[in-house]
Amino acid sequence: MTNLRELSCALAVLFASSLGASLVDEYNFNGDLTSTTAGPALTNIGVGNTFSTEVVDGVSTGILEFTVESGVHWPAPTSLESYSISALFRFETVVGWRKVMDFDGRASDCGFYVRDGGAEYFCFTEAGGSVRAHTWHELTITRDAASNRVKLWVDGVEAVSFIDGGDILVDAAKGVSFFVDDFETGGDITPGAVARLRIYDAPIVPDIRTPEKPVIPCPVPLTTTIPTSERTALLDLYEATNGDTEWADNTHWGCEAGTECSWAGVGCDEVGEHVVNLTRSGNLMSGPIPPSIADLTRLDFLDLGGNRLTGSIPSEIGQLADLEILTLSRNQL
Repeated sequence: MTNLRELSCALAVLFASSLGASLVDEYNFNGDLTSTTAGPALTNIGVGNTFSTEVVDGVSTGILEFTVESGVHWPAPTSLESYSISALFRFETVVGWRKVMDFDGRASDCGFYVRDGGAEYFCFTEAGGSVRAHTWHELTITRDAASNRVKLWVDGVEAVSFIDGGDILVDAAKGVSFFVDDFETGGDITPGAVARLRIYDAPIVPDIRTPEKPVIPCPVPLTTTIPTSERTALLDLYEATNGDTEWADNTHWGCEAGTECSWAGVGCDEVGEHVVNLTRSGNLMSGPIPPSIADLTRLDFLDLGGNRLTGSIPSEIGQLADLEILTLSRNQL
């Protein structure tokens, strides 16, 4: 195992050197927060960080699991105007705003986020790329001081590019915080885990990697189940909007009968007999809304906003007599 990690580090150094970049620090989380390059150790933010191991990219790997309100801080040994920072990590949820990196001492809401399944630098850009919950992704930010060009990469694919006007710098007095939100607003956080951090002193082109689809065990079915027609309506939505391949979070969707009330975004009544709430906003859904959505007859809250839904809004939605709140905005309907 050590040889594989040493080889990975050596290849990273070699590849970066070919682009004129040097590896400043690398952290592999093998039971500690020390750097493989003899740089400064990371420091814990909050409480609840724990070391563990997990198979990442087919290899048993040391990881650091973090809870809500916890993360790590890199005390930058020097200020950088040109740089690349890569984080190999997974989030439990990618719906809404989830901060990845903070460059301003946690004093500003601006920063590198995952938002609704995409990579975004708030204060400058909209989201791009595709990031899924419970999935190991490598997100990278690069900056070229000569042009003030900043790029965000998801698994080696360029997702966002913009000019920052000289604002997003690595300041040795502030360092960089990972996986925690700023003090100004707070709340844009989620539990997760990190397997590797790398910092370079110049922009690089990250290696392309293919994220592995996570294997999440199905929950134990309940003895009380929703009607077959409601289960079919959920599965129709899942299939029509590419739930298996595109949704940012499809946790438990498709598990056996009796588990539907534990599917991500599905809320049932107190006894688990009917679906009353369906919240799939910002979930990278694409495609049409199937007419069978009307078979969720007890639905009182439906939020499919902020996706990539297309086609016409099914007239059958008008048959949902209990529906009080309907959100379909920010789609292509």
